[in-house]
Amino acid sequence: MLTVSDGVLSTSDKVVILVGDTVPPVITAITEDQTIPCTNLEGEEVELEVTARDLVSGLDLLTYKWYDEYENLISQRRAAVGAAKGIGSHTFLVIVSDAAGNEVEGRVVISIEDVTAPVITAALEICQLVSIQ
Repeated sequence: MLTVSDGVLSTSDKVVILVGDTVPPVITAITEDQTIPCTNLEGEEVELEVTARDLVSGLDLLTYKWYDEYENLISQRRAAVGAAKGIGSHTFLVIVSDAAGNEVEGRVVISIEDVTAPVITAALEICQLVSIQ
């Protein structure tokens, strides 16, 4: 009940106030960007993890979606294992949503480097006999 008065007259009525959650969750921790050596031609397996909090509800009723660089969904949990294939940089995206549908995005960049020097496995000896007359 809301009552308004000007000192002489007053009136009261019921008031309905609707409160909506428009505040996105906050990412509090995420896997750091990394540079790792290439050891497997099929791709390097990387562990990804995110922690987030919904500041409005105070609850951690959040949904998580991890995507690889090709926009393939790879996990719907806080932690994921992804594959970074090939030399270069690979970006993984996580989207964290709260119950009201508010979202926040985080990214992790994994760089794969070729740190292995080439190896010569066999050497050919080429000789030519020359005779001078």
